[in-house]
Amino acid sequence: MTQHMILLALRALAKNGLYAALCVLSLFLGLVVFISSLAYVERVRTLDEGLTNYDQLYEFHSLWPALGQQVSFGTTPRTKEILHNRFPEIQQITRLINLREMLVASRDQQQYVQFMAADPNFFEIIDYPFAEGDPASALDNPNTVVLSRSAATEYFGDGPVLGETIEVEGQFTFEVTGIVEDLPVTSGLLPLLENLDFVSSIETFRGTGLPQTRFQEWGANRAMTIAVVPPELSRQDISAGLQDLVADYWPEMYHDSLEIRFRHFGDLLSDLSMFGGVPLPNVILGLGIAVLLVGCANFASLLTAQNTGRIREMALRKALGSSRHLIVMQFLLEGLLISLAALGLALCALPHLFGLVNQSGPPWWDLAVLFKSQGLMWLALLVPAVTLIGAAYPAFRFSAVHPNRAFRAGSGIASSNSASRGATVVVQFTLALILLIAAIVVWQQQAHIEALNARYAQDQIVVIDRIGREKIQARLPLFKQQLLNTDGIVAVAASNSVPGKGRFFTMKFRKANSDPETGYWLTAAMTDPDFISVYDIELIAGRHLSEEMASDLANPVEAKDETFRLNVLINENAVSYLGYASPEDAIGQILVPTNEGYYPYVIAGVVENANIRPYPFQRESTLFFGLEAAFANVSVRISGDNVQATIGRLEDAWESVYPEFPMEWKFLDEEFAAVYASINSANNILLLCCSLALVISSLGMFGLAGYIAENRTKEIEVRKVMGATVSRIMRLLIWDFSKPVILANLIAWPIAYLAMRSYLDGFAERIDLSPLFFVGSGALALGVAWLVVAAHVWRAAQAHPAQALRYE
Repeated sequence: MTQHMILLALRALAKNGLYAALCVLSLFLGLVVFISSLAYVERVRTLDEGLTNYDQLYEFHSLWPALGQQVSFGTTPRTKEILHNRFPEIQQITRLINLREMLVASRDQQQYVQFMAADPNFFEIIDYPFAEGDPASALDNPNTVVLSRSAATEYFGDGPVLGETIEVEGQFTFEVTGIVEDLPVTSGLLPLLENLDFVSSIETFRGTGLPQTRFQEWGANRAMTIAVVPPELSRQDISAGLQDLVADYWPEMYHDSLEIRFRHFGDLLSDLSMFGGVPLPNVILGLGIAVLLVGCANFASLLTAQNTGRIREMALRKALGSSRHLIVMQFLLEGLLISLAALGLALCALPHLFGLVNQSGPPWWDLAVLFKSQGLMWLALLVPAVTLIGAAYPAFRFSAVHPNRAFRAGSGIASSNSASRGATVVVQFTLALILLIAAIVVWQQQAHIEALNARYAQDQIVVIDRIGREKIQARLPLFKQQLLNTDGIVAVAASNSVPGKGRFFTMKFRKANSDPETGYWLTAAMTDPDFISVYDIELIAGRHLSEEMASDLANPVEAKDETFRLNVLINENAVSYLGYASPEDAIGQILVPTNEGYYPYVIAGVVENANIRPYPFQRESTLFFGLEAAFANVSVRISGDNVQATIGRLEDAWESVYPEFPMEWKFLDEEFAAVYASINSANNILLLCCSLALVISSLGMFGLAGYIAENRTKEIEVRKVMGATVSRIMRLLIWDFSKPVILANLIAWPIAYLAMRSYLDGFAERIDLSPLFFVGSGALALGVAWLVVAAHVWRAAQAHPAQALRYE
């Protein structure tokens, strides 16, 4: 019996080969997108599962809701001690502190590398495999370092490395006490840190020239704090214990703005990868489901269309004694064969597709991850689910038709099936239109952000990194002067960061003679007076800062002078945020930092609003002031003439002033490109899903157009005999196909509007939701529908009436 039913199913599919092929193709595209999204989500969900303490690993971090922060990574290094006090049940807590890039020399190599500081128990808790050394004791002593496998090979070759030494900053010698394998692709730290190339103990850096405030600051998010939480301590217990943690331990200035949160270590990447305020894995899975639903709706529509002509066949089988459940099984079997064919093609194509995608980045896309954990369950349920969605309606609908009704003229069966086909067309085009509108809005918003950032003439500003060392800063005035005397260089400025990097920090202020309880958080940009001219930021009121005035540039000695006032600039947002009536009213006003050890600031000028952090952040209220000790970058504005020669002269100037230090530089546009790389990747995924959804819908429309044109051939020829022109028939049939697309527009527009309104609310600078986005998307979908049906309609309308009516 089963063999006989399979044979019948294959014959039915072969008879309607075009429809079967369209069904397989549309399902294939939907399954490729869905399985790809599922593979990515499963990869993210199972990151670091191989760690011994995985189930009990939790990461604690700071969040600043008062400053508009939604996600965060890291907290103050003091959190470890505080957690021990608040949760005595937690015995194992470790920290990993991202310090700064340091100059490392070994044998014939000298280059800047990113140094990490960790507690001695770090590699016991986060137990990535060691190639050499003992992870339990590798960081027990000061001046020891654990290298990654790749760093060890680069510096020392392939031989044994333990006991070798490296020179750091030209004055400290570290002994290599361990080699940890490179971070695996299954590590959640890989996208955040790239690798653990140089990790030393925290005690190593006490007294090595680094400011000790790096380990003591309350508001600095410098440390990743990870704890092994015992099973008896529930998530509810941790949440309750963190409720008043800031109020109990942090200085008062942080009580109304800071919160300490926690998450499972495996959720780290998911929480930090956001797209429009939603975790990126959720967005990708949602897109995969949406495209699969479009494919399933198309599958159901085509299957219903191709089986409408078999109503009399099914009725005859029932009249000859076949039971209804056998007919249902026959339809479901045909749907199952189509689903299996589509899934088989998808599983064959995906490894090649993933191979191409993984060439441009870390191998996040891996089909093997689905054949373990929950992924295998999803795959096992996929074919039955798709089969039921696509084949259930025609199976139960056609098997229920009574033979008397099937053989009676004008039974209305065809018209009811036409309504169901129209409903599936509405569903698939609604989903496709929502994705299309979302893609247009996202790309327009991204173009808006990039246009705002383009104000900085990014391709004419060279950023020199790593000038925060004492020996470099001591010769910084000489270096600046030499650059200003160099042909092709327009202006030079030093700062603690540059636009696009986002390394500026926030400080809390109060107005002089105001309520001490009232505080204002401002973004603090530590710059020299030339920063404003290098980045072409317009002065609105007051004056520019100048190196000629002692009170325009801070010096640590002046902190001891209680009468000293430092002149600063603020932007227009800060004027309104601080409550001043106008930029002119803000001039001369005094701001007092709530941090101890800082002197009062006098507002000397107001500049235009030019965000110095990437625009996805909140609209900023910024304060500019000079503090030489904090400078970490030099920005060099060059003319557009003979750029290569200017860069050569720039490198020569560095070599003459700093012969013992390598020079590291980038154009500003490279900094911005790095910031928006992940956003652009997500945009590309959205655009691809939108395109595939539209292609799948078009395939369904093409198949339906062929079926309907074929079934309405006699009607068309009768109309022609009665005097209808080809153009009139074309308009009539195209209008029939346009109705479900127009209805899909009416449904999709409000849904897309609400979704995109929520998405844009996450941006400080955002575009308006123009009606053109919606009308244009609808017109595009309608145009695609017209194009794919035009060929069928034209062929049917051009046929000679005698061919269709010769038997009438």
